[in-house]
Amino acid sequence: MSEVLFFHLERASLEDTLPVMLERTRERDQKRAVVRIGTPERMETLDAHLWTYSEQTFLAHGTAAEGHKSRQPIYLTTENDNPNQAQVLFLVDGAVPAPASRPAAEHHAPPVEVEPDEVEPDIQRRLDAILGGGMPPVESLPPDKQAALKRLQEYERKVTKVNAKYQEEFFEPVEEQIEKELYAREVK
Repeated sequence: MSEVLFFHLERASLEDTLPVMLERTRERDQKRAVVRIGTPERMETLDAHLWTYSEQTFLAHGTAAEGHKSRQPIYLTTENDNPNQAQVLFLVDGAVPAPASRPAAEHHAPPVEVEPDEVEPDIQRRLDAILGGGMPPVESLPPDKQAALKRLQEYERKVTKVNAKYQEEFFEPVEEQIEKELYAREVK
């Protein structure tokens, strides 16, 4: 079974975090990685960044444009492919997992780089990608689309749980403190 890890980047950017995670992936048993990216423009930006992010090192990687897909230790793509037989899959910037019927990497590590105000639009974008923008009855969807929809629902539940936890642990105490300070003042 695949292990799925979610990372919500708040203090560090994807540009700061992704190279470190890819380095660790490569150090651990020389595992190969696929980085699936939401748009071709973003892929070009990350492609250039992985070559220049550090003065001391770089991450050997490639895209379809460079060729030799199967030999790349790290392969960047916008497609649902795994030409280098990667064991680790990173999903970034709105990229969605491949349908369950396709062979997948054994470990998924999608950094969830979504601002709180963008969670609903992000989920809606993913839903539109699965349903093609329409709302057909779930029973009429092909099995791979039903599986993708189920994964999206699970993702939405996780986001909701994290939101509720943050609300309880962080926002509610602050709101209570503000109310105490506001209403504890003497009115003249």
